[in-house]
Amino acid sequence: MSSFYVVIEENHPLKELIIKNKIPRGPSPTSCPKDHILVDLRILSFEDRLDDLEGFPGPIIADATTGFLKNTLSTNKNIKALFPSAFFSPTSTYEVWVNPNNANENQKISQEFLSKLDFKTYFVNDQLNYSFILPRIGAMLINEYFFSKEEKLATTSDIDQALKFGVNYPLGPDEWKNKSSLEALAYLLQFLGKHKKTTRYQMADEISEQI
Repeated sequence: MSSFYVVIEENHPLKELIIKNKIPRGPSPTSCPKDHILVDLRILSFEDRLDDLEGFPGPIIADATTGFLKNTLSTNKNIKALFPSAFFSPTSTYEVWVNPNNANENQKISQEFLSKLDFKTYFVNDQLNYSFILPRIGAMLINEYFFSKEEKLATTSDIDQALKFGVNYPLGPDEWKNKSSLEALAYLLQFLGKHKKTTRYQMADEISEQI
């Protein structure tokens, strides 16, 4: 059985769950005990996370709600798995990418950690790049919700109800936003706009104002 050490911010959506399940946590990767697997759930840009974890000697499971580039992960071979911890999953099922080097072991430790939170894992195709599927589509949905509010298209309640009743979504965009990290989604929109070289991911002004 593996031992995990979580680095997480006060405003992270999973913080209370980490506390409830009594998983050891601390303020920074440098405080992680040598015999533990570091679980870095800080809300950071992908580039900042790689820079900050460079040289960390032990195995790492990291958040990647904010996007990722697989070809640059070779700079830190200790990153064993990524998952989008800061975007709420209504089914408690999370997409997980594992480092193909020793993939079976990496799947095992990531599954072991997520099961501590009563989460299920869905291991994604190794061709996936830039972002996980649910936060990418969810970020676009929430971004469009903010644009709709700017245009005074409808009330927050009406937009939520339209999505739930019209297409049977489990949550409306405002409800989803409140259960996720808006800061992480802002990072993701910026990351996708930069690396996909398109204005499609232009962020609504109100997102910038709220983070």
